[in-house]
Amino acid sequence: MVKLSASEVIRAEIDKHTEVGEALARTPLGHFAPDELVIGLMRDRLLETDCRMNGWIMEGFPRNANQATAMISLGFDPSHVFFLNASDALVYSRLEERRMDPVTGNCYSSYQPPPSDEIRLRLIQDPADDPEVTKVRLRLYKENSTALMAEF
Repeated sequence: MVKLSASEVIRAEIDKHTEVGEALARTPLGHFAPDELVIGLMRDRLLETDCRMNGWIMEGFPRNANQATAMISLGFDPSHVFFLNASDALVYSRLEERRMDPVTGNCYSSYQPPPSDEIRLRLIQDPADDPEVTKVRLRLYKENSTALMAEF
């Protein structure tokens, strides 16, 4: 199965400097990107041959009921849906220690340390992991999770 991360699909589009990518880049940290843009990107990705042939596992999509409804209406009805829950304290703790390699975009922590000192020395904190951004993301998750659970 193909692992699809909505944030990776979005980042790839931003890196291509397309019109959609430029619009996505204007999304404030911690906020959801516009539904119509994300739905279109995920639809296009799910229609690619590897996803059609092998199936898919998605992470970070759908994030709200509108995205879930669109996904299903487009014929992408998942066979299983998992909702992972963690306390706010655990989320803050994990993000506080997570660091990103600015060269590769890979993230590391005490649970997954970097493979070399060279990488360890260049790690930075991703601005998206800032506690104020995390507060916004958690609020949005809580506001949308009940409707998502009802949809699935």
